[in-house]
Amino acid sequence: NWKLGANIYVRDTAEKMDQVYPRLMSPDTTWQHYREYSCPTCGTMLDIEAPVPWYPVMHDFQPDLKTFFEWVEMPAPAKI
Repeated sequence: NWKLGANIYVRDTAEKMDQVYPRLMSPDTTWQHYREYSCPTCGTMLDIEAPVPWYPVMHDFQPDLKTFFEWVEMPAPAKI
């Protein structure tokens, strides 16, 4: 999972949520955190998750393209 190698900034306090939302419109941080993933080299924002605090890092969907092309009986592109 690429997210484990990225920089992760967790918005887990009301003060950190106030940087994103106006006061009184932010989620309750006892029920929801924001995880902001950025590139460790250039700092580009890559993804944001909004899970409950105890939820593990989410794994992005990775399709099995080889099996898909076999299923539709079509040749797979040279570069997958």
